[in-house]
Amino acid sequence: MGLAAGAPNELPHPVKDRKSFGPGDQWSPRAFGPDKTPYSLSANRGLWDADAFSHTHRDAPIFKTINFEGNPVRVMSLALDYPRGGVMQLAYPLTDVNRAQSTIDYALLLLLPVVALLAGLGGVLITGRMLTPVDRLTQQANRIEENRLSDRLALTGNDEFARLATAFNRMLDRIQQAFDKQRTLLEQQRRFTADASHELKTPLTVIRGNASVLLGDSTLSPEHRETIQDIEGATGAMTKLVQDLLLLARSDSGQMGVNKQPIPLSEVLGQAVRMHKQRHPGIVADLPQVDLMVQGNEDELVRLFSNLIANAVRYTPQEGQIAIQYKVADGKVQVAVADTGIGIAKEHLSRLGERFYRVDSARARTDGGSGLGLAICHEIVKAHKGAFRIDSMPGKGTTVTVTLPLSN
Repeated sequence: MGLAAGAPNELPHPVKDRKSFGPGDQWSPRAFGPDKTPYSLSANRGLWDADAFSHTHRDAPIFKTINFEGNPVRVMSLALDYPRGGVMQLAYPLTDVNRAQSTIDYALLLLLPVVALLAGLGGVLITGRMLTPVDRLTQQANRIEENRLSDRLALTGNDEFARLATAFNRMLDRIQQAFDKQRTLLEQQRRFTADASHELKTPLTVIRGNASVLLGDSTLSPEHRETIQDIEGATGAMTKLVQDLLLLARSDSGQMGVNKQPIPLSEVLGQAVRMHKQRHPGIVADLPQVDLMVQGNEDELVRLFSNLIANAVRYTPQEGQIAIQYKVADGKVQVAVADTGIGIAKEHLSRLGERFYRVDSARARTDGGSGLGLAICHEIVKAHKGAFRIDSMPGKGTTVTVTLPLSN
């Protein structure tokens, strides 16, 4: 880099806002010959940066920050062609620059919370505005239930949310079609079960009646009598199964739990206990006072507790015990049927009450069972707006707790 001709001490300072410098100005450019001979009066003050002097070349100037009298100074070292080579050094104090930078930093620190607050408020407003369609779609979707599958999400605009609503509506169309088809199949299955069960009642009654008549014949051989007794027993089991299916069909059609009236709980439990008292000597019943009334259908409640006691009898050894106890709390009565039988494994408890579900591997049955007993119990309790809970431990026994509302 060259230097224009002229007196060395009249060189312009490229940084400071001044046109020229006097020879006594300590910030005037300082020019030196190759042997460090001063070219200007200000150069008599010496080199600003002696290390940069020996490394300066013509390709590019050298910039360096030094410490001068305790203050930072920026020095530029520049190679000269005038008059016979050398180096010129220009210096600029950084005190004012650093002070201005500190002022700017302080101002930014003060403004930072305000800017952050404004940015946060702006973000909340923008986000809220953007998420409003999502909230609207969410509210509409939450209102769609089993009996409102024909409802659809409202479409507005032509943005991503509208496309999402369109896709959701198409999915609802498919769900509604599948649901309607499934409902039709279930209705056909229920109607078939009810019709078949009803139609089976008459022939089963005829078979059982004829078997009883034949058993009254004193001329029957022992082999024939045993055969007819088997027929009568099988017919009785089928008759019970048909009755269970008819009861479940009534439940499916909403006919269970009708004709409710105040009933003494002692009478309901007494009937259920008498049905099985002779089958197991370990049945112990704590019957309540006659003035403890429940609101329900007497036949269905007797069937409920009869099924529970029958299950306990079926899976409790003769030396075991079956206890029926009750407790009143908060306008409800809790009736517990607890046995000391073989119990049920934990993984089966959640499925008890499903139709035709039997835990054959966990409960060694000594007589037949259709797997409908607990399902009927569930339906009866549900129709009477009660609660049903089963607690069991293998080898320890099972406790079934039924909660029913008391009659006013």
